[in-house]
Amino acid sequence: MYSQRSEGEEHERKAITPVINVPGFENAGYGRIVRFEKPQQLGVLLERIGNGLGDLHGLSVAVPQSIPAESKPHIRITSIGICAGSGSMLNGLDVDMLFTGELSHHEALAAIEQDKVVVTAFHSNTERAYLKERMLNMLLHHIGDEQHSIGDYDLAVSKVDRDPFEIVIAGAKEW
Repeated sequence: MYSQRSEGEEHERKAITPVINVPGFENAGYGRIVRFEKPQQLGVLLERIGNGLGDLHGLSVAVPQSIPAESKPHIRITSIGICAGSGSMLNGLDVDMLFTGELSHHEALAAIEQDKVVVTAFHSNTERAYLKERMLNMLLHHIGDEQHSIGDYDLAVSKVDRDPFEIVIAGAKEW
């Protein structure tokens, strides 16, 4: 069973570890597995990730060491394990790509030795994007519901909070 995306790609999504017994969040869970009906090129997926996360300066990408540099953007991805923040829960999944905020050096090595691609965008960058793009609207919807009303409130996602890490290019004089 595949669901339709606005860009025309069909895919299937399911929670890795579903949340149970939380009314209104029946499809929620810790992480997602996305399976595409048609394989997607890694370069296209990286562009989408960058666009979706906003003003990032880059992504960390690990691919199997046997892949020549000119072939990396063309790696075919049919499935992705996704988890905001720390992606240790993605270890052992039967997917082509792991996308998370952070993964340890040894976890990434183990993944690429299993012919998987690893993409990380820093821990809090992945969480902030989710808070801003998805969670805020869900909270507003449920809090605004008469059954969940808590009176006068303001709900906002910080616009000044940022990831504690910065990417600094060696030799840069200002950063």
